[in-house]
Parts: sequence; C-alpha cells; structure tokens
Amino acid sequence: TSIVRGFQSRLQVNSTAHFIHRFYEQADDRTWIAGMASVVLAAAQAGDQTAAEIVETTIEDLATMVAAVGVQLM
Repeated sequence: TSIVRGFQSRLQVNSTAHFIHRFYEQADDRTWIAGMASVVLAAAQAGDQTAAEIVETTIEDLATMVAAVGVQLM
C-alpha cells in the first residue's frame, strides 16, 4: 500500500528491506515510532484503505483503554 512508500520516503530508503532495518534500529524509541503515525494518517486521508483500517482500529483500541481508565478512577 501507499503506507510502505510513505515510510520509505520518510526514512529516505529505497527498499522494504532497508525500511525494516531502519525501523528495528529505532524499535526501542517510542517517540520515534509515534512520530511515524503521520505517515499512516496521511495515507488514510489519501484514500489508502489499509491505512484507514489501521487508524480506525487504533481509535477503537484507544477508546477501550480510556474507558478502562475511567472505570479504574470511579
């Protein structure tokens, strides 16, 4: 999907293998990984169905976590 091309562009690599290598180099840096979300969001806005599904699932997961915290605070 266009997500792969977006990641390759952001990381300035020209192959999926290089992307995977760069991603795993940063795997412990949650801030870096979170910063890559903009690639998925841009792809979703551009009509990439896979990206849109990732965004939707993430929103649902976040809502579930917020609800769980709400229950704990009551």
